[in-house]
Amino acid sequence: MWEGWGWIDRGPYNRSGELVQPALSAEELSRPRVHHPGRNYLLLEGPLTAALQLGDRHPGSFIEPQSPNICWPQDHAWCLASEIDFDSTLVGGSTEMVNDILNDPRFEAWPVQPDDSIAADGDRINQVP
Repeated sequence: MWEGWGWIDRGPYNRSGELVQPALSAEELSRPRVHHPGRNYLLLEGPLTAALQLGDRHPGSFIEPQSPNICWPQDHAWCLASEIDFDSTLVGGSTEMVNDILNDPRFEAWPVQPDDSIAADGDRINQVP
């Protein structure tokens, strides 16, 4: 998870301005970082379903969700990456897995190559006017 999200090192506040609960624990915040040019990421671990609990927590039960920026299983069989400033998620894995994603009508997906743009001008389905 990119360490720059504003909610990472704080939690929701109640009407009196008191911190209700931190978004991430002190243990999670002290975990190792992955350093990438221009960005640092918190290295969290847990079941994939735990990603559904990531995000800016508001008093009560409302969570403004934030997907992990980089995610992979212990066996490194695949990798998922979402760049902070773009609207695309990249998935790398076996040819079979990638083909399953490309052929699944629930996803808006197309294959990309290393030199392809993931900015709005690179979108082959939703062309920029």
